[in-house]
Amino acid sequence: MSLGLIMKKEDAIIWRGPMASKVLTQLLENTVWGELDYLVIDMPPGTGDICITLSQKLPQAKAIIVITPQQMAVADGRKAANMFKTEKIDIEILGIVENMSWFTPEKHPDEKYYLFGNGGGIELAKELRCPLLTEIPLVSDVCELGDTGKTVFASNSKLIVQAFEKLVNKISK
Repeated sequence: MSLGLIMKKEDAIIWRGPMASKVLTQLLENTVWGELDYLVIDMPPGTGDICITLSQKLPQAKAIIVITPQQMAVADGRKAANMFKTEKIDIEILGIVENMSWFTPEKHPDEKYYLFGNGGGIELAKELRCPLLTEIPLVSDVCELGDTGKTVFASNSKLIVQAFEKLVNKISK
């Protein structure tokens, strides 16, 4: 479910906290989810109303902190983790995912280019004493796959498929 499915794609969503929280609550409570093994909620970065509302509505939730390697993203991930660990929120952090960890050109599969820095995910995982669940490479066909409604598992890149399989396996354990 996505707000994108019920809004015009050109419309900006201009909501303050109470409105966003109300719509989130409606999505959670009024969507016919069927029987679920997992419900994955991709939240915007930050520590605002959406995170707080989710922690109140889904106290059994667990968090995965997704960052990119650069220090600014690590700092944002640290803030989100600290929010989840507060007494008022108290959401367990399953681990860290480092997105856009490196780029490997198709024609040079043995090369890695660290476009956004290197090591931010492992640094934050050590600091928070939680696992680095996976490092996800930057792969060119992911954008096209998303635009056509396909998952990363349809990618031609073994690197990204392996990264997401690793993530899924660690989460399911």
